[in-house]
Amino acid sequence: MYRICWLLLVLAPQTALAADWPQFLGPARDGHSPETGLLKQWPDAGPAKVWERKVGAGFSGLAVAGGKLVLFHRVDNDEVVECLDAKTGKEQWKHASATGYVDDFGFDEGPRATPIIAGDRVYTLSAEGRLTCLDLAKGDKVWSRDLATDYPFRKGFFGVGGSPLADDNRVFVNVGAKGAGVVAFDAKTGKELWKATDDRSSYATPTVAALGGKKRLLFLTREGLLVLDPQDGSIVHRQDFRARNPQSVNAATPLVSGNEVFLSASYNTGGLLLNADGWKDVWHNDESLSNHYNTSVKVGEHLYGVHGRQEYGCELRCVD
Repeated sequence: MYRICWLLLVLAPQTALAADWPQFLGPARDGHSPETGLLKQWPDAGPAKVWERKVGAGFSGLAVAGGKLVLFHRVDNDEVVECLDAKTGKEQWKHASATGYVDDFGFDEGPRATPIIAGDRVYTLSAEGRLTCLDLAKGDKVWSRDLATDYPFRKGFFGVGGSPLADDNRVFVNVGAKGAGVVAFDAKTGKELWKATDDRSSYATPTVAALGGKKRLLFLTREGLLVLDPQDGSIVHRQDFRARNPQSVNAATPLVSGNEVFLSASYNTGGLLLNADGWKDVWHNDESLSNHYNTSVKVGEHLYGVHGRQEYGCELRCVD
């Protein structure tokens, strides 16, 4: 048995093919879309339903690029990657891999990480830690790495959940093993390029940004903020940022705006705004915006995000 969800695609009849959303949090990993022409008011009868289909289990988001929609879900005992025509929902190809993942808490046992479409390749990361590269046109497997075997790591509360990052012909993953907290792989071959730190993995997805005029990788690991040089994995900055409660998670992606970095976590941790010029605190408290799982979105000079935890109540907030 697997959970049945519904995937719905709604488009205004007069709009052309929608803008790309090729990875978690969109093109720039900041929750912003270049989409234009969105409806500001629904028609009286509601938005037109263009197509729908049943999907299996999982928390993975969708990736869309060049008219192709990639879905990553679990059906029975397989983790399935499907490529659909974004306009019609028609299946173009399917790739299935057997999985034996069992959730320790009896929650959903499908994949958590969102696929990435980068050029002519698709990258997925399974709940067990299998990193796979597929050909976007046909779905053929290009390479695959069993990270749990190659870099033995301690299982997290809910399996592997942080989506990988693809940039500059490399794929970066917060693997979470000793000596391999973060690993860089060649995007074409899957070969290890470098590994760094002992940081355990979190549920936060990494991002890449220019800080001080230089490209940097930013990971919010289980231990805290980790800023690395993407070329060799050398540590530029690290900062402890996690709850004292061991039964906690870091899950919100670091949010970069100019030379400032916003971090947020629940469990009495709170929000922290850093200036990367000297890594000084701009502000830090647990009252403004403490993200549990969702990453905030910055619009203008405001942050929009979910504050609090579902156990105690949560709110959608706008914060200066």
